[in-house]
Amino acid sequence: MPKLLSAFMLLCVSGCTVIPTVQYKLIPKNDGTKNDSMKGMTDSFYLQQSAIKLTLETDEKDKSKTTVKVSSTPAEYTAQKYGIKAVTNIRSSTMVNLSKVENTDMIESIGVEVTDNTAKAISDYGGAIASLITTFSRDRKDSNCELKEDLTIKLEDITNTSKDPDEKVNELYTINWDENSKNCLTLSLAPVPVDASKEIVVDENVHNYYYAACRNATITGSVQVDGKPVEVKASFRVSDPRFVQSVQFPPKGKIKHHSQCGVSVITEAVASDNGAAVIKATTEQIKAISDVLKKKEN
Repeated sequence: MPKLLSAFMLLCVSGCTVIPTVQYKLIPKNDGTKNDSMKGMTDSFYLQQSAIKLTLETDEKDKSKTTVKVSSTPAEYTAQKYGIKAVTNIRSSTMVNLSKVENTDMIESIGVEVTDNTAKAISDYGGAIASLITTFSRDRKDSNCELKEDLTIKLEDITNTSKDPDEKVNELYTINWDENSKNCLTLSLAPVPVDASKEIVVDENVHNYYYAACRNATITGSVQVDGKPVEVKASFRVSDPRFVQSVQFPPKGKIKHHSQCGVSVITEAVASDNGAAVIKATTEQIKAISDVLKKKEN
C-alpha cells in the first residue's frame, strides 16, 4: 500500500505551473491526392514575411519635387503552411483561438487559455499592418534607374538567390524591378537574432509560439523619377520566414503581431487549482484508497 500511495502522491504533485501546450504540423502542398494532413488540427497558418514598398509622393511644399518613401508591410509566406492544435492531458486543457489578418491565412493574434486539471485529475484518477517607416530622399545627379510607379516586392523575391543563408553575417541583396534597374537599390539585412533557428518543431508537444524572425534592414541607393535623380535611404525591420523565433504561451492571454515584425505577449490573470484544493482532493483520494485496501485485507 505505501508504494501505491507514493505513486499517487507523485501524480498529485508532479508539476506546479500549467502552461498551454500545442502541437504544430507541416502541411504538405496539395498534389491532387486525398490530403488528411489537417486531421486533428485546430487551424492552419502561414508565417509572415515582409513586403517592401516604394511609394512615389509629391512634395507638398515643392510640387515639382517627388520623394520616394519606403514601407515594410506584412505578407503571407506561402512556401510553407503549418497546422496547429491544442493539446489536452491529465495536467491541463489548452484552448487556442487564432485571429487572422482579413482575407489571409496570416496570424494577427493568437489567444490561449489553459485550464488546470490537477484537482479534477486527482479525483478522476483516484476514482498581423502596414507601417510607414522613416525615410528621406534628396537629389542626386548619378541616378539612372527609372521608377515610374509605386513598387511592392516580397522579401522572398529578393532573397531567393540565397538558399542557405548564414545567420551570423550581414546579407546584401540588390532590388531589381526590370532589366534596367540592376544595382539601383541595395537591401542590407543584419544578422538574425541569437535566439533564432531555422525550423519550427513539428509533431511534438511544445509550449511555444513560433513566428518569422525579426531582422534590422537598410535600403540605400538612388532612382530616377520623372527624369530627376532621387536618393533613397531607409532603415526598418523585416520578418524573414527563413528563420523563426519563439515565445512561450502565457497560461491565459494572447500573443499579438507587430506591424513590421515581432510579437507582444499579453498575459491575463488565470485561476489555477491552489494548494488547498489540491491538498483537499489528494487527502480525500488517499483516504478512499486506504479504505478500499483495508476492506480487502479484512
